[in-house]
Amino acid sequence: QARNLARGIGKIAKTDRIDARVIARFAQIVELPEPVKVSPAQIELKQLLMRRGKIMKMIQAERNRKRFAQRDVMENIKETIDFLSQQKTKMERKIEFLRKSNPDIAAKVKILCQQKGVGKLTAITMIGLLPEIGELERRKITALVGLAPYSRESGKFKGKRFVSGGRRYVRHALYMPALVAIQHDKHFATFYNRLRERGKPPKVAIIATMRKLLVRLNATMHTSMEKNQKCA
Repeated sequence: QARNLARGIGKIAKTDRIDARVIARFAQIVELPEPVKVSPAQIELKQLLMRRGKIMKMIQAERNRKRFAQRDVMENIKETIDFLSQQKTKMERKIEFLRKSNPDIAAKVKILCQQKGVGKLTAITMIGLLPEIGELERRKITALVGLAPYSRESGKFKGKRFVSGGRRYVRHALYMPALVAIQHDKHFATFYNRLRERGKPPKVAIIATMRKLLVRLNATMHTSMEKNQKCA
């Protein structure tokens, strides 16, 4: 965002002096959210989740290469996939150990898993990659993840609304839970079917369901945090 501002005000060159001035001006113009306190365990959890995601991408890339590989190369790819799969399992064990050994993370996972469609891995991903969950109001949390619809209008022109930016790993983690919620949660099924009946494409309806699911999880977490604070 700061670099886009620099381009917008004509600062094409990039030096430490220019960057410092642009960042200072950016801080004056843009209302930045309050930083969220993150525990060392949450930082470690985030790193483990990100590393697991990178390993999964590498595994998929190797599988794609298998289609055109022959003999020795095929054997090498298989060995690489086996090694990466072992590393993925290793990361998952470390993530599970961290969940069990940290009461705060374990409690938050339990809260999120109350929602139909949200499994343990999805809950852990939400906590690790979205520590703001439960602390922001609905519009801010959906914008942060990249599920808030933005208008595209100019004069008489009214384009389709779109979602953009945000934390794509969290969006990816919400996709399958949203599909499961549509099938097994009456509230989400009604919401999704109503959108389809109004002519919304399946993808648009699913994204809207993901947004609604995120809002519910955020509200659930917020309510539970408030209760814990009162009890304390």
